[in-house]
Parts: sequence; C-alpha cells; structure tokens
Amino acid sequence: MSMRSIVRSTLTALCICLASYSLIAAYAHFWLTEPKIKLGQVISFNNPNDKLTNEMLFLGWATPEPWGVWSNGEKAILILPNPSPNASKLIIHARAFVNPKHAEQNIDISINQQPLPSARLVKDSDNTITITLDKNLQSSKVYEIDFRFHNATSPLASNLGSDTRNLGIGIEWLQFQ
Repeated sequence: MSMRSIVRSTLTALCICLASYSLIAAYAHFWLTEPKIKLGQVISFNNPNDKLTNEMLFLGWATPEPWGVWSNGEKAILILPNPSPNASKLIIHARAFVNPKHAEQNIDISINQQPLPSARLVKDSDNTITITLDKNLQSSKVYEIDFRFHNATSPLASNLGSDTRNLGIGIEWLQFQ
C-alpha cells in the first residue's frame, strides 16, 4: 500500500469521526439550549408528527406507529435531555419482538457510553426497563442511550409476514423520575 493510500484512508476515517462528533455536538447544543421535558412527564412515541419525540429518535428507529416505535437494526440510540438534576431513574415501557420461534430479546444498554446491566425481554408487551441514574449521570445535560440488540430479527425471517425490518424493542413511552 502506498503512502498516499495510507494518508487518504487515514484522512477519510478522521473526517467520518469528526462528522459524527459534530452531529452529536449539534444535537447536544440543541437540547442544551431548549429544555424540552419535565421530571415525571410521560413521553409517548406514538405520533409520527411529534417533533419532540422524533428529535429523540436519533438512530436506528422505524417510523412511529399508533402504539409506539420499533427499533430497526442491531443498534438504536435515543438522545434525551435531562429534565432535572434530581432525576434518579429513567423508566422505559416497551414491547419486544418475541414469538414462539424467537423466545427472547437480549439488549445491551449504555448511557453516555457507561455500560449498564443488560436487559432480557421474554414478553411481547408490557416490559419495563429501569435505568438508574447515578450521581455522575444526574449531572449530565443530555443522555445518549445506546441499545445493542443481540438477536433482532424480522417478522419475515420468523415467517410472520412480509415486514423486513429487524425488530428488537418497541418503545411505547418513557418517563424520568
């Protein structure tokens, strides 16, 4: 490999990293300048025209449906403003894409790049994921919640229809407490 190719590859990788960083920084700036939610407020993800929730669905989400929104792929990210330095937990009420052929949904979760305990969902509805916000997290102005799905799959692959989206969880609502 020539030196020119190495330099070109390195610069390309650097540009991609900087573009990702500037996108996240721009998003964080938006949230920092305009607080959007309150402690105790229930935030529903069932309206495709809701600007607030659409801004929170940063990466890896399908279009919201009347009940909520499915993740679509092996990774999904929510960007949420911290409603209060007194918020001690985040409650996420969700569905899981599980069925007799696909019995569980295993999810690695991190918040602001801090790994949290994994979630294992075995019910198709009425699942609750509780994220405890320690003192370090409580001081954050913005939360980046990263979900990694070990076994997201499509209804098509499970012979349950023609939907090709790789579904993991479907968020119905969330609330900071």
